[in-house]
Amino acid sequence: MPKLFFHILKIVLLVVVVVIGLNVYVIKTAESDIVAEYTGAEGLDAMEFSPVTADKLGSEDAKTESDGANAGEGNSAAVGSDASAPEKIAAADAEDGLAGADSKSSPAESEPSAVTPPITEAAAIEAIGEAEVKRLKSIQPQCILVLGASVKADGTPSAMLRDRLETAIALYYSGVASKLLLSGDNGQTVYNEVESMKKYAVKAGVPEGDIFLDHAGFSTYESIYRAQYIFQVDSMVVVTQEYHLYRTLYGCKKMGIDALGVSAAQDTYSGQELREVREILARDKDCVKWIFKPEPTFLGDAIPISGNGTATH
Repeated sequence: MPKLFFHILKIVLLVVVVVIGLNVYVIKTAESDIVAEYTGAEGLDAMEFSPVTADKLGSEDAKTESDGANAGEGNSAAVGSDASAPEKIAAADAEDGLAGADSKSSPAESEPSAVTPPITEAAAIEAIGEAEVKRLKSIQPQCILVLGASVKADGTPSAMLRDRLETAIALYYSGVASKLLLSGDNGQTVYNEVESMKKYAVKAGVPEGDIFLDHAGFSTYESIYRAQYIFQVDSMVVVTQEYHLYRTLYGCKKMGIDALGVSAAQDTYSGQELREVREILARDKDCVKWIFKPEPTFLGDAIPISGNGTATH
């Protein structure tokens, strides 16, 4: 019995060492590519957005196209990529309720046909940092990739997703890149992260032609794989929260994409401790996946990021 116990203990210790070792490797590989942390800018912070109803989300962009129309993951909030739409919506509502994030939502209203940009280029550069913007531009990014997260029951982005979108919009107006690639979960007719993301960006004055939607980015791995394979991206700036950036940037390296990251961090999100634990395991999982590079759920014909984004809507 003592021998069996020590054998089990050795196996457990070996697993712990491997898990920690892979995490350290992923973090060390990617940490120098995290360029800036966006903490908000006047103009974007004051924006108000009309909710998108679940009916609209289900009817407008719910179909998953045969060419692999893209989606987003457990890129999502505290729930995993295999969570149901109601679970993701509940998680988003709980996150915002505890984080006090409802302050940026507003009652439904008609969307204007033309939108005045909420922030000037100078203000956007100041919010991100002049030196940081210069470094981001140095790789000549073709786009800014925004990884999806949960949306609320009224169709508006959760606090975590909203912060990612605000960061990307500030980067867009600072001139870092001229296209947004919004990758999120649209795997069910009743749940559509990318449509919510698109409406948010359009409301912020980003032309629809500059917005590309990946309806099949069901995971971080799939979002990166499809960015290169479907959208022909060779260089980009990635926006997500810092804990998630290490894994994302590591994946970009493995996919041959020249990428830099910007952390979106304006709120203390409820359930963050659980996300941090989950991320430890997710880094190990993706580290193994990038060795074998299995194909994502959907692929299809190329939709070059150099074209017009409306083709993906």
